[in-house]
Amino acid sequence: MSMFLTGIMIPMQATLLPLMVMFKNAHILNTYFSLILPYIAFQTPIAVFILPGFMRSIPHEIEESAHIDGASIYRIFRSVTLPISILPIMTVCILTFINIWNECITAATFISSEKLNTLVSQCSVNYSNISAFLVMGALPVIIIFWSVRKDYGSGSS
Repeated sequence: MSMFLTGIMIPMQATLLPLMVMFKNAHILNTYFSLILPYIAFQTPIAVFILPGFMRSIPHEIEESAHIDGASIYRIFRSVTLPISILPIMTVCILTFINIWNECITAATFISSEKLNTLVSQCSVNYSNISAFLVMGALPVIIIFWSVRKDYGSGSS
């Protein structure tokens, strides 16, 4: 667990130069894989920090009763644990989406081809374009929040 907490403490921007050198040597610079790999690596510690803490709080009696009823371990996970854990899973998904959506320095560093440019890395010094991109960048987050707000308001019941 301490290794994952260390992963949370190291900012992605501090690893840009070593990652760029490694990706250049591996010949994956200027590909979508060069963005996906660091995004997964830097978002996994957040999921590992949030989800196990919640999973440990689920009463074992619920899982035991499903086991007594004849459910396999996979059925217990699919029918009992997963529905109870939907709120922390949604929290991890929203945090990951916001962190990746608002992160433009990695895309600007690892992608130089215009055909592979992401929405955020197309910004220039033109402030009207930057403002338009900021509004476009905020819209998906607002839409996702408004679509799941009822689930967060109701809690885990």
